[in-house]
Amino acid sequence: MAEIPRTDTKTENIAVNRILKTVKAIKEMTGYAKA
Repeated sequence: MAEIPRTDTKTENIAVNRILKTVKAIKEMTGYAKA
């Protein structure tokens, strides 16, 4: 893949982390997360 500047990578990681947190919260609300 093409080289990605660190700033872009960091921004992308923040966005991915936000999505994962949102998905986790939705799963917890719907009762999928039982751990």
